[in-house]
Amino acid sequence: MKLDGTAVHYLLAQEFQDVEGRLLTRTALYDYPTLYDESADMRGLVVLAPDFERPHAGLQLENALVVCLGEESAQSAWDAGISAVLIRDDASFQHVYNTMQRTFVHNERFDAQLRASVSMRAGFQSLLNACLSMMEYPCALIDEQFRLMCWTQGMDVAVGGSDEVAAVGGKGPAGADGDDGPVAMGGGTAPATPQTNLFEGDLVDMFMSSRGYRYMRANRNVFAMPGPHNLMMKNVFSQGRLVGSLVMPHRGNKLSARFVRFLLNYLSTFVSEMYGIIGSFGPSSFESSLVKGALEGVVAHRPAAYGALQAALVECGHEAHGAYVVARIDRSFTNDGSDESDYIAQRFELAWPHAYCFKDGAGLFMLVDTRRVPVGPWTDYREALPIVARDNLAKVGISRPFSHMADIDSALVQASDALAFGSDADPTNWCYRFDDYAFSWLVDKTVGADPIGASCHPAVVQLERFDGEHGTQLLDTLAAFMRCRYNASAAADELFVARSTLLNRLERIGALTGIDLGDFEERLYLGMSLAMANALAAENRPAGGR
Repeated sequence: MKLDGTAVHYLLAQEFQDVEGRLLTRTALYDYPTLYDESADMRGLVVLAPDFERPHAGLQLENALVVCLGEESAQSAWDAGISAVLIRDDASFQHVYNTMQRTFVHNERFDAQLRASVSMRAGFQSLLNACLSMMEYPCALIDEQFRLMCWTQGMDVAVGGSDEVAAVGGKGPAGADGDDGPVAMGGGTAPATPQTNLFEGDLVDMFMSSRGYRYMRANRNVFAMPGPHNLMMKNVFSQGRLVGSLVMPHRGNKLSARFVRFLLNYLSTFVSEMYGIIGSFGPSSFESSLVKGALEGVVAHRPAAYGALQAALVECGHEAHGAYVVARIDRSFTNDGSDESDYIAQRFELAWPHAYCFKDGAGLFMLVDTRRVPVGPWTDYREALPIVARDNLAKVGISRPFSHMADIDSALVQASDALAFGSDADPTNWCYRFDDYAFSWLVDKTVGADPIGASCHPAVVQLERFDGEHGTQLLDTLAAFMRCRYNASAAADELFVARSTLLNRLERIGALTGIDLGDFEERLYLGMSLAMANALAAENRPAGGR
């Protein structure tokens, strides 16, 4: 990592208690620290000067930083307009030199890790993870609509209002090189999650109410976020367009804030470069094209398409036999007649990294790895999907989970049926799981195929007719008895009658119909018939009726 004077000052302050810096250079310092030598070219370097040296004008010290161990040495540098840091602590020259060497080694590794993440298209989470593991600084990335894309452990403390954020510095507590420092948590699996409403609600309110809102949205410099939190923000641009922002906490003092400013400026260049390669905060274009190409083969029923899809998912980091669902996405209820499926697909993929949208005929579908939940307060895809659907004004039907891609054809049918039946049954919901409607859907299909009298158990038809003629409730009694798992006491409580009354009714039902409730097939037939009768009654019920 190429440090500037601000970063060096901050990192020295983590080791030594009494450190003062003035005229700190903003130019990157490109090499390891060197010893003070008036005859040498020291431009752009960190120069360690003992207390008897007197840096002065005329030396080759442009864009350099002089670390002084004596006040007279530091004052001489400052008087000459030279960027300098004074260490007043009782520290030996050798100790300061070794500290600087370790710091540069550590931060050079950080720089290499960031560059490797970009070259390997490892994703934005890897950049934030490097910032936490190497620099011990939490960080969050939000898109241009203030939605939380990814974060590291520690942001929950920062947005919670506490000043006790993780200790920061050039070396971790586990060792000088920081290799065993805290491990970042991402991908929605961290036990401690930031308050996403800060980013999705309060943050927007603070920005909109701020007098400098427009300026901050276009600002290319680091600025303090409005509000009570010690948070700083750096906008990320790609090809001149604002695509998102980095958010990082500081410890509430000027030195920490200046270091965070440097760190955000440094990290944002890699985020911008990664965005230019991937094109979005979702999965990389390489991953999307690989999986979507295989999905096109599945939709077209090409030979070996299912195996190719399984292989493509494994190559993109998914499990060979993981847990997947297919979701069908619909926005037809919005009264918008335009075909905006490409836009909706982009929004869903942006909100749900490692999910893949595709078309099958006129329908828009999404293949979801249930073990990769997007960043947020949820831990299960069943919690996340309704929120994503609501945020994009879409209804979603979800198939049963499956692990083999050969089952994806059935999943497509299940997702479509769940959306169709669920939208009619529960029109106010955003998300419909096939398992929640499978039995009702089966009954509905059966009712639509034949007249109720032709397919129902004759006992149901007989009891319904008898109740109508005599004003009894024998059919309701039978239904309650079956709902209560053939428990007479529970059924009597549900019907608000005495247990003896219920038993008398059951005897009368048996005498009228001759049914045998000890026979499994008869129980199943009766249960299906009762469900069919209820479905038909609901269908024939007048609007507003109960």
